[in-house]
Amino acid sequence: MTQPDPIIVVEINNERIVLVGTPESFVIQSDNKEYVKTAKNNMQHVRKVPLIQGMPYKLFPTGDSTYLELTAAIVAVNPGDAIILQAPEEVLAALQTFRGQDSETTVF
Repeated sequence: MTQPDPIIVVEINNERIVLVGTPESFVIQSDNKEYVKTAKNNMQHVRKVPLIQGMPYKLFPTGDSTYLELTAAIVAVNPGDAIILQAPEEVLAALQTFRGQDSETTVF
């Protein structure tokens, strides 16, 4: 039995961006093609963005080597309005570590 591919879902202004796959091989989709184009560009050009609400000083680099970088690249499309709805456990665990909380919240 195979395991399903990891999924990252980020919502920006009521539009979702979905990435399915691994850092080595993934598909990214959205009804907003500009969001997809911008996210792909963010994966190729490193910039740092906040991923945790209320902690704008904690920045994460964009890229395409890890799930955390891929998540940051999608959030970087519009960091002020982005909401992480779903991400692999390693992303959620890293964000929880930086938040310093043990809650089960999956929206950051």
